[in-house]
Amino acid sequence: NIVIDGFELDGKDNGNIGAVDQTNYGNVNKCQVINSTISNGERTGDIVGVNHGQITDCKVNDSTITGVNNVGGIAGINAGKIKGCINTSAVSAKEYVAGIAGWFSSGEISDCVNTAAINASDSHIGGIAGYTLNKCTIKNCTNSGTITAVGIHVAGIVGNQSCDVINCT
Repeated sequence: NIVIDGFELDGKDNGNIGAVDQTNYGNVNKCQVINSTISNGERTGDIVGVNHGQITDCKVNDSTITGVNNVGGIAGINAGKIKGCINTSAVSAKEYVAGIAGWFSSGEISDCVNTAAINASDSHIGGIAGYTLNKCTIKNCTNSGTITAVGIHVAGIVGNQSCDVINCT
């Protein structure tokens, strides 16, 4: 189990930013990020910036994540699998922002929960994923966080949906 407490990073508009890893190609299991602040990044997540591997049973609590584009509570961009993760920390960005993954291009997000507020000043905002492409699945996920945005493609589960969404609330 990995516990990261009090991580602070100003991304200064750099990309692939995360408390556990910048870009994940392996397995990240049972980690927890608490009391952390990540700001001003692109492709930014509290766990990883970009996920090509698998993230399982990770939690983000009492943290704040802000960025520009492709920002998520767990991963900024997901092209792998995210399963059983929970985000309870506020996420804010311009666009492509969500509680779990800001941009979701392929793979699967399953059994995940977002209870945090998601805020965006533009478009493509969702409680689970902000923007999706067609080779992905979101299933058994729940969002109870407040979604606030000014632009288009804003929803409780997926801001811009082109993937399969199954049994989500």
